[in-house]
Amino acid sequence: MVIAGSLVVPVIAESDESHQDEGHHGHKHHASLFLGNTHDFHSEDAVTVGLDYEFRVHKWFGLAALIDHAAGDIDSTVAGAGVFLHPWGDVRLLAAGANEHHEGNDEFIVRLGALYDFWVDGWSISPTINVDLLEDNEENWIYGVSFGRGF
Repeated sequence: MVIAGSLVVPVIAESDESHQDEGHHGHKHHASLFLGNTHDFHSEDAVTVGLDYEFRVHKWFGLAALIDHAAGDIDSTVAGAGVFLHPWGDVRLLAAGANEHHEGNDEFIVRLGALYDFWVDGWSISPTINVDLLEDNEENWIYGVSFGRGF
């Protein structure tokens, strides 16, 4: 068992090191600005601006923090935290719990999302789609583009 363990540890360490040498995957931090639209369950639309941050814990997942504001027909702010999963390549999947502040009321929501990161010299351009699952079984759809930086 000790011999098997001593053989496995260097292989795991080597795969993590080679992963870190793949350019943008080596960044532990990623921050981005989101520009897009929110379409709510009342068929109203609003320009949406947001920020998100990821701390990459492992090559397959990272911790996420997010905040965005929809202004127009809708006036709401969402702030939350969750995880980004990296199942393959430059695909990121988001699962987060958040608070939506809308018309003076607060509501717990679950945000699920998908992004694809295109990289240029450490900068990312990411088409993004999210769905907010509201407490009353309604959905808000948020879609747009994120512009980010790995560091």
